[in-house]
Amino acid sequence: MKKLLIPLLCCLVAAWACNMEGSYSAQNVQDIVTVAKGQLVNDNGVRYTISDVYKDAPALEEGKRYYMVFDILNINYDISVRSVTPIQVIVPVPASDQEEITAHDPIDVVFNWVGTSYLDLGYTYYYNEQSNCAHNLLVRYNLTNGDSVLNLFLYHDGNDENPAAMAEKDLKTDTRIISIPVSQWNLSGVNLTMDVLINDGTGKYTVERQTYSSH
Repeated sequence: MKKLLIPLLCCLVAAWACNMEGSYSAQNVQDIVTVAKGQLVNDNGVRYTISDVYKDAPALEEGKRYYMVFDILNINYDISVRSVTPIQVIVPVPASDQEEITAHDPIDVVFNWVGTSYLDLGYTYYYNEQSNCAHNLLVRYNLTNGDSVLNLFLYHDGNDENPAAMAEKDLKTDTRIISIPVSQWNLSGVNLTMDVLINDGTGKYTVERQTYSSH
């Protein structure tokens, strides 16, 4: 099986902390934060204070999670915000053999990161501008290996808006980021099963269900 952990967001704090040595500043830092009592706190407990933000940034809501790109200005972690992307927190539901799920549109993982509190995942998907489909993502789970391995099953309800079902020229792509809470489990690994788009090399697409592993 392919590796789940794509290293774009791996060890974020360590990566820019090393670059800050002696200067206490860093540019284009990527991190995921939660708004807690008016402060931005990442999953490692680092607290940021916004000193400057671009004018079109969305208002940050208490308790919400955001993927942010910013510059660190000094040793106090004052930051100048470059971009803000809201994150949807999805609490997984136990998988059931009695539940019939018909949602099988593909997604493409852009980045992912498994921490002690959340599995964060950014993905792209196809959509038709003429459609009002919400493109919801359903997340189901079960536990194996003495409840130490989390098996997540992702289902994208995309109304067949993908190149395997309709002309690619009629489609656009968008990106979303989700966080799945995992702090309730003591995990040694995660398996992620989802539908992906496969090109057979002749321009014909199919949708296949594949599993990726972090261990």
